[in-house]
Amino acid sequence: MSDTVNAKLYKIQDFIVQEKNNNEELIQEVIDNYLKTKENEFIPIGLSDSVNFDNWNAKLYVFTTGIKAPHWYDFLVSIVDDEEELDNVKVQNSTFVLFIYDKESIFIISKGYHGHSLLDGYIEPFFGMDVLSKLVNKNSTEIRQLEERGLFGIELGAQRFFRENYSLAFEDDFGKIYKAMLASINEDDFGKLGITKKKNQQRSFL
Repeated sequence: MSDTVNAKLYKIQDFIVQEKNNNEELIQEVIDNYLKTKENEFIPIGLSDSVNFDNWNAKLYVFTTGIKAPHWYDFLVSIVDDEEELDNVKVQNSTFVLFIYDKESIFIISKGYHGHSLLDGYIEPFFGMDVLSKLVNKNSTEIRQLEERGLFGIELGAQRFFRENYSLAFEDDFGKIYKAMLASINEDDFGKLGITKKKNQQRSFL
């Protein structure tokens, strides 16, 4: 079992939380609106009693697409002798969103394509760097992806992907706002978010 997880961290905008004034209803609104607009349903999953979020509440939702063929499937069909032999290239895509919240804030840990689509319109547009920089060492080699927006010059923003052995210590971040970061975070670092696991429990909640 891996000791790390690649996931994205988001935060619901504070003014939305304040206007709604009920975070459980707000979370349900996010899920329901996605079902109405995209016709994709995120299913609630109960969390194990062994997972302890200290003084925070948590809700987990998952979504899995139907079996779909990649966009290049038709090309292969045109050149193979037996189409049934291509059945194994059809895949399902899955996404999880883990809402961690109290009365004043909602954070989300997400993995999968549909997570950002679900949360679009609710999340802090420049959130990511501020919190994740507290979780990872600038000299570590954990950074995999950065989404950034520029404050100066003609470049509005960029999305960059990195091989291994890249860290924030290499970054010249003048004039940049980091919208999101994808990083390999050690399991122990989740404790800094208030997420802990009983020592006698071997299963992971992610």
